[in-house]
Amino acid sequence: MSKRSRSGSGPRPSGLPRSARLIRNARDLYAAGDILDTRMPCRATYLTDPVLGGMQPAAVDRQGRLAADRSGTVEPVPAVLFEPVQTVLMQNTVSGVMQEARVEAAIAAGFGRVTASPVLAIRPAAGWEVRRVPGGLVLRDATGDVWASGQIILDPAWVSAAVSYRHVAVFLAPKLGVRTPPGMTQAAYTTQRRAAEFRRGRAEGIVAGATVAWRGEPAEETLEWLTFLPGSLGQPFAGVFAPTSVFTAHGGAELFGLSLLGDNDLCMPATVLPTLAARVSRTDVDIIDAGAAEADRHIGGVHYGEGVAAAWRKAARRHGVILLLTGPRMPGTPAASRASNDENLASLWAGLISVELA
Repeated sequence: MSKRSRSGSGPRPSGLPRSARLIRNARDLYAAGDILDTRMPCRATYLTDPVLGGMQPAAVDRQGRLAADRSGTVEPVPAVLFEPVQTVLMQNTVSGVMQEARVEAAIAAGFGRVTASPVLAIRPAAGWEVRRVPGGLVLRDATGDVWASGQIILDPAWVSAAVSYRHVAVFLAPKLGVRTPPGMTQAAYTTQRRAAEFRRGRAEGIVAGATVAWRGEPAEETLEWLTFLPGSLGQPFAGVFAPTSVFTAHGGAELFGLSLLGDNDLCMPATVLPTLAARVSRTDVDIIDAGAAEADRHIGGVHYGEGVAAAWRKAARRHGVILLLTGPRMPGTPAASRASNDENLASLWAGLISVELA
């Protein structure tokens, strides 16, 4: 999922939050990449939380389906609330209704819309998962794309419930009562105010929810994008590692001409691929299909709110190319065993690609 940060042109409709940006067309959506910034505040709680409306106690079966608990004896269903910092609004060209772009995308990909109905009904999202990673949680879809990630310290009782049910409830929306509003202290942002925020989000149709599989075991693959400076892996170029899922969704890295290092005695490629390019801005590194029409060029990318490291951008500009790597996982730290690093290297696909500076 890629990230950019420019708003659409034209007059701003009245009544929109100051932090919102309006999406009128595909070009605006491509430009407003904050919609795809996966890092966001999150909160771990239970479906019985008063902020969520004090839902009737429920249990979840092995398929992730909720069922009311009238015995009062089962442990509450664990829930995760992911609340994006940026609201990205788009206008339905048929109905004229304003919609939240990230929420609509999640619903199209398997989540359900959580309405203002008295019953908080959510259904399983096939293939989705919440995975525990060092220091936090990650929400991924069936293709492996990361939709949300947050830093959080989990209570052992919450983890125990997630392990027991093998599923957790997930809500993704800009109005979940997670972030304390600007100008308000945390103490003043009471449970009642948080609950009111959640009700408003449901009433506006901008809350996506589902039950998804829980994965508490350490991830065996590298899930995040990584950049690395010249000299890394014994080669002279700045580089970027893209998770496997970025290319899996497009048929695989080999379709774009990347080489499997295990088939080349771990030797890095020496020629520049004509099929791919890197579009680099102050905050973004995006991999694009060099031969596709503009609307279809995007393969995947990463957004750094604090900006791409200056030394990395300088090296990319100087050489005009970067090394692209993708695969299950990056080699470990220098302290890792030589055999372990070589095994990881052998599973990587690699290619030199040209740089387009934005």
